[in-house]
Amino acid sequence: MPAKTLVVGLQENTLLLPSKVLEIAAVLAGSFARIFFRNAINLGLLIIESPEAAREAEEGDISEIDINQGVIRNVTKNKEYKIKPLPENLQAILKAGGLMEYAKEKIKNAS
Repeated sequence: MPAKTLVVGLQENTLLLPSKVLEIAAVLAGSFARIFFRNAINLGLLIIESPEAAREAEEGDISEIDINQGVIRNVTKNKEYKIKPLPENLQAILKAGGLMEYAKEKIKNAS
């Protein structure tokens, strides 16, 4: 993803719309409300649940996320955390940039 920032542990309602403007690549937390999770995916924002990774992350840490393999790598601390890989349909929505862009692509390709 072209974005630069990983956000850890936040108040859910403060983030969704400004995320694209702020170039947030992903949000990592111990857990999310399901509605927030789905809304974020629909807006093209990667949401990752990992209580251990969120608890151990510190400001300035550099992390890599492999959503296909289900791994978060904290490069700064040289630690890996397993996460549940995202289903292919959600990955496709993220890759398109959100649900609206995904739908536009589907409609265009169906023509």
